[in-house]
Amino acid sequence: MKILAISDLHGNLPKLPACDLLLIAGDICPGPYHPEIVAAVKHADWLHNDFRRWLNNCECKQAVGIGGNHDVLFEGKMLIKSLQLPWVYLQDEGYEFEGLNVWGCPWSVPPVVNGGKWTFEWTFACDNEDDARIKFNSIPHDTDILITHCPPYSVCDLTRNGKRHVGSMSLLSTVERLNLKLHVFGHIHEGFGQMKIKNTTFANVSYLTEEYKPRNRGWLEIEL
Repeated sequence: MKILAISDLHGNLPKLPACDLLLIAGDICPGPYHPEIVAAVKHADWLHNDFRRWLNNCECKQAVGIGGNHDVLFEGKMLIKSLQLPWVYLQDEGYEFEGLNVWGCPWSVPPVVNGGKWTFEWTFACDNEDDARIKFNSIPHDTDILITHCPPYSVCDLTRNGKRHVGSMSLLSTVERLNLKLHVFGHIHEGFGQMKIKNTTFANVSYLTEEYKPRNRGWLEIEL
């Protein structure tokens, strides 16, 4: 099975190669826009038109995705589902594709900056790692493919200077107890790449660089 994974599009909609399963790991919408109500209106129009058209043009059997911390409209799960986009939207829930159990979890933990909390208002933001642990502990033991927005700690999560890990410790402890085939995420743009730990392939599939510029072939293709 050919899987193509991408994240952190921020309104960019690249032409993608054909695949069986397309995974989208959040931060899909353009922006950020402020205030939040402006973002919600702009995102609704963009999702209904541009994103729908892009999904329809993707050569895949099935697209599955989650929201990210900049996708302000996505916390209204029923609203997103009411758009009837040609994909499967997951928010702390699963989907079976050709015998593989896929789980989507959009939550992340805002980083501590200069000794204080990140001031930007995030969507799907956990207050701390204890709060995040409750979310991540709901991931079922029989999950084969996990889509999260944030990375686990120490896995493709280094910031630009390559010295600071900013992934989630609670997510790391969760994935360590699971027997995943694949874990895809984004959020930390400069962490793009993949690594294999035991039997699990981990992939940071951020399409944009930290400067918010598209990468050349800024997605990963994985065979399962």
